[in-house]
Amino acid sequence: MKMRKILATLAAAVVACSAMVSTAFAADAKSYSGYLGIMDLGDPQVQSFELGKGTDCSIAADGTYTVSMKASQANADVTAAKGFNVLVVDVVDLSTAMGINTANNANYTGTDKGADKMKFATDNGIKVTNVKLSLDGKEVYAFKDNEILFGDLEGNGKFRIELYNEWGAGTKDLASDELKKIIAADTSYEEASVTFTISGVTAALSPKTDSTTESKTDSTTESKDDGTKNDADDSNKPTGATAGLALAGLAIAGAAVVATKKSK
Repeated sequence: MKMRKILATLAAAVVACSAMVSTAFAADAKSYSGYLGIMDLGDPQVQSFELGKGTDCSIAADGTYTVSMKASQANADVTAAKGFNVLVVDVVDLSTAMGINTANNANYTGTDKGADKMKFATDNGIKVTNVKLSLDGKEVYAFKDNEILFGDLEGNGKFRIELYNEWGAGTKDLASDELKKIIAADTSYEEASVTFTISGVTAALSPKTDSTTESKTDSTTESKDDGTKNDADDSNKPTGATAGLALAGLAIAGAAVVATKKSK
């Protein structure tokens, strides 16, 4: 009977620590939602540039993502769209979060041109590659890296991947003859989707260490003669999910002590 009580106590501790770890990881993670924005070339009334209409993505780290939009989701009065005036991917607030926003940012010294804004993104380690357009489930075009623009192209904090925009940052002039045929008004489709790979996000969203703190730490963390580290070295201090794991360990240890006392 005592053993059953011990096991029950330990099981409760495990459940408790699992909850703590889950909460810690959830607190650390923050994702940014993205959508496919389209405007029909044949009928400009068939358009959508907002979350929640099509299949959105959620970005919190480097990876490959897909967004899609049906013509009927862009405009309930139609079942098919024809070509594109605009074809973009927008990820809300991601440029601001990564520090590559181009408005109210002292670090941005470029012009209002899309190429300058993209350079600011790439200079900060952000890359978008392997962009592919599919219509009705079939891949129809793979974009070359020099055919797209990306970054805070509109100066609103969103991260935009511009694939084609009749009035946009400059992709109209970058479009190949093959792409121009695909986005023409005689191209009919019920659903468009774009898959892309983005890198540099993980590093950009990682907590930054203050330069003053770094200098102070660097000057006080030299190894002692006996090979031990100075107390100023806090690289192993638990934060976020690590703190959750530490708390979990304490919970199990405490439960074990209680269980042991009860068994005596």
